[in-house]
Formats: sequence, C-alpha cells, structure tokens
Amino acid sequence: MSKQTKKIFNKIEFLKEKSGHSDRDIAHALGITPSGYSRIKNQQRRLTVDQLEKIASFFNVPFFYLFFTEDDLKKLSFGKTLDGRIELIKLLLEELGLDQSRIESILDYIVQSES
Repeated sequence: MSKQTKKIFNKIEFLKEKSGHSDRDIAHALGITPSGYSRIKNQQRRLTVDQLEKIASFFNVPFFYLFFTEDDLKKLSFGKTLDGRIELIKLLLEELGLDQSRIESILDYIVQSES
C-alpha cells in the first residue's frame, strides 16, 4: 500500500470511528456491497476519485481533507498569503496528482471558508 493510500484509509477510519459509522454504511454511501468495500480496503480493487468524493460527502468534509493527516493540515499554511496558496498548489500537484479543476475547487472552498 502506498504512503498516500495509507493516509487516505487512516483518515477514513478516523472519520468512521468519530462518527460511529460502519464499513457497511460507507459501502451503502458508495453504492456498492460491503464485500466490494472490503475488496477496496484490502487493495483488491482501487478506490476511485468519484468514490473518494462520495466518502467526503458522506462524512461532510471537504474532498481534500481525506488526503492529509492532522499533522499535514497543521503544516500547511491555509492563510491568506500567496505563499501559502502556492505551497498548497504544489502539494496537490506533486503528491496527489490532482487536475487543475479539482485544485481550483479546493482553493475556492478555502477562500469561501475564510469569508
């Protein structure tokens, strides 16, 4: 399992424990069977970006939240500085390989949450 994939599954487990939801609940939110979700967790199937978006929506968190540990989030500068935005864009491009439209939606979310 890659380092990034492990971060994502750790974050999902954290959210699941915090909210009291089960793997069955997540599978239902994804529109798949519990055994299908088990195959994803066991690396027999890949988790798609669409599925990640559904999981983020299910837990009512921003999409990008799934990609970072709490330490990562503390290190990132989400302030109003240009340097902070550039740092975030570099991270999203290099580590996560997100396309421009997803990065723009993340930046829009950050700007809206600061307002």
